[in-house]
Amino acid sequence: MFKVSDADISGPTVVRAFVADSGAKTVRESCASCGELVLDRTEGFPQILGVVAERIQPPYEFQPRCHVWLESKVAEVAIPEGVKAFARGMQ
Repeated sequence: MFKVSDADISGPTVVRAFVADSGAKTVRESCASCGELVLDRTEGFPQILGVVAERIQPPYEFQPRCHVWLESKVAEVAIPEGVKAFARGMQ
């Protein structure tokens, strides 16, 4: 996650809007060229921009601090030991 005010995004994206399990309106953006999922935005956190971990390039390194909405995670995602985990939101 990054502050929207600190982000510089370039290139066209394809936007898919839906309502998340939390009830918040959410937008996922994919690269218009290759179709890979890149960004996540939600009305619940309007100042935060979610970036798909696999898209983060050096010098940045993805180090998860918590996982949320485990109730709807895909089976392939492994939750590392010692990382906070929440079945739903961060309550």
